[in-house]
Amino acid sequence: MPHETTPHTSTANDVMLADVLKLRGEVRQADHLFENVLRDLEAVSERTIMRWRRKQAVKDEVDKLRTSWGEIYKTFRDSIWYSREIAGSVQAVIDDITQVVIPRLTAREVSYEAKLSELCDSIDYISRRNKEAVLMTTAFKNIQNDVHQWSEHWAAFKLTKMYRKFLKDELITRQLASLLRLMGEPAWEALAGHGASLILRLISPIWYALIKDTVVSESDNKDDQIPSEVNKLVTKIAVMCNLWAEITADLRQIRSATSHLSQDISGEATVLYSSRLNRLKTMYTALSTALRSYQVNVFLD
Repeated sequence: MPHETTPHTSTANDVMLADVLKLRGEVRQADHLFENVLRDLEAVSERTIMRWRRKQAVKDEVDKLRTSWGEIYKTFRDSIWYSREIAGSVQAVIDDITQVVIPRLTAREVSYEAKLSELCDSIDYISRRNKEAVLMTTAFKNIQNDVHQWSEHWAAFKLTKMYRKFLKDELITRQLASLLRLMGEPAWEALAGHGASLILRLISPIWYALIKDTVVSESDNKDDQIPSEVNKLVTKIAVMCNLWAEITADLRQIRSATSHLSQDISGEATVLYSSRLNRLKTMYTALSTALRSYQVNVFLD
């Protein structure tokens, strides 16, 4: 079902695309920094053995650092690719929710038992998919910590006599500092459970300001500000990898509202329920647009 485009949604979509392209730039910048450190470590290793053939222990230490850095780099690249796979799978599911599930929830001829059963089936399916993503989500959340720990090992190596006397190369240190600033501090745990709108708020705060009146009600406790210090690359991708869990949180709230409505079918309750579903549909339609843009634009060669 095509989504009607208004000047308001068109502006919001333009903003979203611009911010997804910005995210692509951040991902590629991080990738280049990872690659540069790996390349410079290789150069340090070669320079060490060329100049000091009897200092095999120094080369071995550099090679050990290079191997561990390569493993962190591979996890980063794998996580980016996997986040795109998740984006594609989630997009298909939320399109089904907006085009099939929500219309059935609002259909008077469908019993509440059938509505609740369908919601339970959707939640069970999504929960199973989420289990597949847990390992990658955890791995990506740990990247920041891994980079920090590796940086500490590099700093310790720099204190050795051999490094201070002969190498004196600060390029790797500067690139590490740039990478850590770009990736930001891990803050996924504090933000989890906010629902699927969270990824939209993280990727594009300006989009959220434009569209929030149509997706957030005064009674929803979701309008808290996201601190700018957590609006960084690691948190964005970790939340993207965790989208299955965020959708589960949304559907559980709808299931609770559906169960409540089955016991209170007053006019006011019905209006509130319909309003909530309409907000979810609007938000998921925007999320589908964002996920499509993410799949197309955020990738590594």
